[in-house]
Amino acid sequence: MNATDEDHPPLRPSPRASNISADEAPAGWVRQRGGSDCAIAALATAMSATYEDTAAMLGFSCDPVTRDAIGVDNGMMMLELGAPLLRKGWSGTLLFCDGLHLVGDEARERAAGRVMVKTQELAALIVGRTAVLQVWKEGPLGPNRHFVAYRDGQIIDTDEAGFATYELAKVRVMLAMVLVQSQPASQP
Repeated sequence: MNATDEDHPPLRPSPRASNISADEAPAGWVRQRGGSDCAIAALATAMSATYEDTAAMLGFSCDPVTRDAIGVDNGMMMLELGAPLLRKGWSGTLLFCDGLHLVGDEARERAAGRVMVKTQELAALIVGRTAVLQVWKEGPLGPNRHFVAYRDGQIIDTDEAGFATYELAKVRVMLAMVLVQSQPASQP
């Protein structure tokens, strides 16, 4: 592990006392419904939208019985969010963060100073804003990519079992999509 990995290990399930049940969660927090729909739930939470509206925005329908998004079996990539957000009147600025490992050591070193945002700078850039963050989360098979919402100054993990909140300084962020509600472009 490098210094970044040691300083910001993957999210681990919080002790029971720091978890927030779905019943106790603030209005507007949207919980995951299946194992791979964290992008839908995190984006819905960040935007104060419903799960169904966010799934539809991203091109997914919901099963009428289970209410899970259909077709999100392998999760999503951050790059898939841009066009759907713009179509719905939102824009997003994509930031590469210090938890991301770029391909090729020499490319990483050169790019790090130009494009990578360190956690302290990310905290300053997103204060007062909403965002969706792609982080590392500890799973049964080791660290996995996972989407969380950043809203009201806190990271919100929208897990199926409930919610957990984290401090940005203690999370290994790979990518951040900082969201701004804007006017949709006129359609031809």
